[in-house]
Amino acid sequence: MFVHQWAQHTALVALMEKLLNEPGCDVRRPITSCPQCEIIWTVNRLNDAGLRLLRHSPYLLMRKFPGNASLPGFGKIMFT
Repeated sequence: MFVHQWAQHTALVALMEKLLNEPGCDVRRPITSCPQCEIIWTVNRLNDAGLRLLRHSPYLLMRKFPGNASLPGFGKIMFT
């Protein structure tokens, strides 16, 4: 079984699917074809609703945002 098939049932993937379907957010699904590959979602843009989804999720952090990712309101939402 591929990692991305197994991961379809995890809470992280559920969160990422919400972000994927949130209007105003630009989130890309991971592309992987090997069982040992890391699952990497690409987040290019998050609006306030997307940032709030992250803020209230059980995950401590996200990493590897592209350098040109658009995250308006990040400080206001994440640090208050």
